[in-house]
Amino acid sequence: WLTVVTPLLGTPAHRQGVLPGDKIIKINGDSTRGMSLSDAVKVLRGPPGSPVTITVVHKGATEPMDITIARATIRIESVRFAHIVESEREPAIGYVRVLSFQSDTALNLRQAMLKLLKQGLQGLVLDLRNNGGGLLDQAEAVADLFLTEGVIVSTRGRNGRRSKVRMAHRKNALPPFPLTVLINEGSASAAEIVAAALRDNDRAILVGAKSYGKGSVQTIIHVPIDPARRPGTIAAVKLTTATYYTPAGVSIHGKGIKPDIQVKMSVQQIHAVERRQHAVWVRSNKPSGDESSAAAALAQATQEPPPVKDIQLEQAIKYLKIYLREGREQAQAFVAAHQQKVKQAHKLASRKATPDEKKPAKRPELLEESKSGEQRLGQEKLIQAPIEAEAAPQTK
Repeated sequence: WLTVVTPLLGTPAHRQGVLPGDKIIKINGDSTRGMSLSDAVKVLRGPPGSPVTITVVHKGATEPMDITIARATIRIESVRFAHIVESEREPAIGYVRVLSFQSDTALNLRQAMLKLLKQGLQGLVLDLRNNGGGLLDQAEAVADLFLTEGVIVSTRGRNGRRSKVRMAHRKNALPPFPLTVLINEGSASAAEIVAAALRDNDRAILVGAKSYGKGSVQTIIHVPIDPARRPGTIAAVKLTTATYYTPAGVSIHGKGIKPDIQVKMSVQQIHAVERRQHAVWVRSNKPSGDESSAAAALAQATQEPPPVKDIQLEQAIKYLKIYLREGREQAQAFVAAHQQKVKQAHKLASRKATPDEKKPAKRPELLEESKSGEQRLGQEKLIQAPIEAEAAPQTK
């Protein structure tokens, strides 16, 4: 089935309650079993304001539900919410969220960071949760903002040899303030590259949940079809030719990145945090896009969701406070103590589980994947699910 890694923040799909991990089993009543990505995109796109109904099964659920979405022109500002979250009588800890990696992401992030530095920034939380990725060169540029040397990412083919290595540069690097990076199950591809580069180069610690695990390099080969009878007719074959490796030499694909501080939050909790963030952002920024989508965004913002406890963010800030007040060694001791608690909790849970509980639950027939595996609805090579209008601008 088509599977959503993460809906883009503030898009019609996000506002209507599409969640990370949702399986789209129908579009306008037609089954998506065996549907290709390109066919799904054709059906989902349409004139701004027109409705499309998708039938989804939320992660962990057994019953499907219909979600009707009004299409809109999608324009995403990839860098948002840059502000100081702790200042008075506290270390000045900043927060910034990167929603995706677009052509201007690194530039916009640098500008946001310079503003925070002028406000006295001493430590930063970089939020990459539910960031499905995007452009590789922007991921490299973002990592390069925080690094002065070292490997950012490398690729390897079937023979296991490194074919390409991207290195950090000292030029234009930001000051070496302490840094935490938030990741979760919706962090994929380019987001995972940035998170791993910062952690493996000892520049940041990771907080949250294990990332998605999308790290394949795909190459498109153009093939002429019957040039004698049909000159100029070209087909294309997309092949997976390599995989991305972290600076520590670990493959991202199919494995994901484990955080240093594991803090579980459900997709519903993360969605609630995002909805509140977006409501606050809309009130302080004129929404872009056509008039109907702007009006819908403003209407949504007037019904601000209740406050939600973001325990992942709390742990990231707690680490930074310890680092800034007591030093790096004490901050590392805090991480080690947290990891020990997680191990003990896992051991206790495994002891309490009965033999029947240890058996994996049978998945409902509705959610069985085809032999070819899950199809993923995505932004570039990865999954993000805005319901775009036909006139939506393309960033890549």
